[in-house]
Amino acid sequence: MTNIVTEIDPGPASSRSTVLVISPNIQLIQDVSDFCDSNNLNLRIGEPDSPDVIAVPYKIGIVDKEWLGGKSLGGLD
Repeated sequence: MTNIVTEIDPGPASSRSTVLVISPNIQLIQDVSDFCDSNNLNLRIGEPDSPDVIAVPYKIGIVDKEWLGGKSLGGLD
């Protein structure tokens, strides 16, 4: 089983092989991590009030709208 690291050093990310998750749901993150492991994809876990959702290139983005907050992308209302 993959260890989930929420604080990772910046590294190369490819929009072809990266999955971005921003959610407080640990089980969801673990399930996505397992999916990434079995499909040779990189997982990036974003912070809720950071510009990760627009700064990290990703193929698949899973973002919890309520947890993301109003500061990112000017809010998603």
